Amino acid sequence: MRRVVLFLLLCGVVSWAWAQETKVVRPVRVGKSKAMREIAQNFKPGTLHKTGAGDYEVPNRPPVAQLPRDEGRIDPAWQRQSGESVAAPLVVIEGLSSDDNAAAFGFRIMPPDVNGDVGLNHVVETVNLLFRVWNKSGTPLIPATPVNELWNGFGGNCELNNDGDPVVFYDEINDRWVISQFVFSVSQCIACSETGDPLGAYNLYEFSTPGNDYPKMSNMPDAYYGTIRNFNSTFAMDAHAWNGAKIRAGDPSAEMIVRTLTGVSGIDGVMPADLDGPAAATPPGGLFLGHDDAGNRLYLYTLTPNFPAGTSTLTGPTFIPVTAYSSAFAGGFFGTSIPQPGTTQRLDVIAPFLRFSLHYRNFPTHQTMIANHVVDINDFADHAGERWYELRNTGSGWTVFQNGSYAPDANHRWMGNAAMNGGGDIGLGYSLSSSSVSPSVRYTGRVATDPSGTMTMAEGVIAAGHRLAARWPAAGVITAASPSIRPMMQLSGTSANTFRRPVRLNGTRRLALSRSRRVRRQVIRRASTAAAPPIPPAAERRLSPIRLLPPAVLAISMAVHKAIPMPLPTPQMICSIKICVAVMATTFNMTLRFLPALIV
Repeated sequence: MRRVVLFLLLCGVVSWAWAQETKVVRPVRVGKSKAMREIAQNFKPGTLHKTGAGDYEVPNRPPVAQLPRDEGRIDPAWQRQSGESVAAPLVVIEGLSSDDNAAAFGFRIMPPDVNGDVGLNHVVETVNLLFRVWNKSGTPLIPATPVNELWNGFGGNCELNNDGDPVVFYDEINDRWVISQFVFSVSQCIACSETGDPLGAYNLYEFSTPGNDYPKMSNMPDAYYGTIRNFNSTFAMDAHAWNGAKIRAGDPSAEMIVRTLTGVSGIDGVMPADLDGPAAATPPGGLFLGHDDAGNRLYLYTLTPNFPAGTSTLTGPTFIPVTAYSSAFAGGFFGTSIPQPGTTQRLDVIAPFLRFSLHYRNFPTHQTMIANHVVDINDFADHAGERWYELRNTGSGWTVFQNGSYAPDANHRWMGNAAMNGGGDIGLGYSLSSSSVSPSVRYTGRVATDPSGTMTMAEGVIAAGHRLAARWPAAGVITAASPSIRPMMQLSGTSANTFRRPVRLNGTRRLALSRSRRVRRQVIRRASTAAAPPIPPAAERRLSPIRLLPPAVLAISMAVHKAIPMPLPTPQMICSIKICVAVMATTFNMTLRFLPALIV
């Protein structure tokens, strides 16, 4: 116990000093991997050190203060009715499960922190503690491989530790894949593909990030951005900007700029905006959004890095009033409030966090951000619904253009994600559970001309749970992943993942849940080399990236893309029990993100 207290005190001192000023951080190590296809082929499951019997559960970090319960005030934005019918999934991709961890390491991880993305030709998923690549037909191209195998031969923390909290995203502007995971409270490990082929070689980096927990990354035109929970006594939130141009080039001088986000009491779960669609002529910088239950408001920060000068400008928080809501559930924000059939075990809510990722899109007349989080509808105690927002900036600042709280029946909906396509249509995915419905992943949506604040599509089913969850993670999106840690489910006789982080697929973005601490695991590394195929011409790049969702229970991350040419006149969806991608043609023309759904 003394060692634990000493460790926390040391983290607090280091992190406090870190937060006092802007930091420009150079990488601790820089290198280059061999081709991922070789790394994966050389890895042999069962060769890693076994840590003993039993599954490993990542505990939630100490809970934040409980907000006063607000029973009796029904959510003013409550949508009580569902809409019209939607098509069911047509293609299924079986994603990674906790059994894959058991095969590789001899234990399961709860939560699995699933997340993924879709590029021009591939789907990539990461979980605690593995990654895998498929083509868009759902054929796996490599076996499940430990994430830190990418850093084989790299040395240092990134090679020796496989702590998890992975994020993968496709940089659609530059046709690159970025995979990242942390070394708890020490480092952030970043790998950027040399080409658009995720099976090729990667530029490797390790950046020192004292107190690092719950890292999120995103892509904007001028930089890669992210947030990190600084695991000190105050749990401060740090905003990061990485010099993406140098990282893509493998430049050892690539900078990371760090700023601490202040001005909001109890700040938590702040998400970096991630670009969908074409870039603006003048990049907006890094946008970071969170929500404040006590103030019925969102808060926004903008970070503009100047990498050559080693400086940056951080503005905010700018407070954005929203329709009143309550996210104070029984048991606290990290408590268990969501029921499921046949058991008294309840599931995590994870109310303080916006879901990952935060979708940004630039239109000729305005900019948009699409965000969501869970709320208590309050028609009965702890009735979880999905609050979603469309924010707009027409040149005079960000305001709420529309919002709604989706809860058309007595089931509970949470751990979701919402995104917009190029036509202004919005898709919303989420986990669903109740005392009569096992934890499942579902989705709905609307077109741009629908009445404001309503989801007019009927609820569609991505994956229906049929086994009790012994423990559902509190992760949050993506991929059912964002943060998460509570119960877990079994799928087809295997332990299903719990999700937290974001994922993408075929041209969408990602989401993620939050989690608290990670596991350190030493694993064997392997290497590889292989030539990457040439980057296809712009005319062939029909889909932008899609990301996985992250809910602790089952999360769905949806990214919508209106202008995607589709071969069929009817909606299509590529879906997986653990990973789903949906592409809807016709009027909705929407791409559902990688949905890592923890479903059995």
